[in-house]
Amino acid sequence: MNVKTRNEILKTGAPVLESGVFSAASRQTHHHCTTVASHSLHVAVTSIFLCNVLEAVGIPVDRELVILAALLHDMGIVGRYQKYANNRECCSRHPSDSAEIANEFANDLMSQTDERAEKLEDAIRRHMWPLNAGVPNSLEAWVLTIADKQASFAEVLPGRRRKRFAV
Repeated sequence: MNVKTRNEILKTGAPVLESGVFSAASRQTHHHCTTVASHSLHVAVTSIFLCNVLEAVGIPVDRELVILAALLHDMGIVGRYQKYANNRECCSRHPSDSAEIANEFANDLMSQTDERAEKLEDAIRRHMWPLNAGVPNSLEAWVLTIADKQASFAEVLPGRRRKRFAV
């Protein structure tokens, strides 16, 4: 991750990165080879890359919302072995659990309107598409969904399993 990307994540996501839930996420295994926190940072880095591409071709995107959604999208997975009976239940329920956690942060994180808060929640709820929920219905939700899929695939590919993201 380059310095500009790191600084953007630190500036936008500081309240999340310094929270107890993110600390717990750094101890929660994810994809059998990383942690929820490392995966979320990976998604944030990939999301910033996608935002840069979109902006380069003249498509504006709410970068702050995308970064926060990336950092919070899987926080509902923390405590998965106590909360969910199996992986299928985790897959289907963690987006809603993550959205609830994001709502707890929303007022402190964003100079937001109700519309932005709803967009953040919706992006997180829909990030598991096509496995569950509905089709992403905002550009920011699509960026999160695509970045999450890319990061997930990269993390489970042979030879990539030891790579961890940290800020």
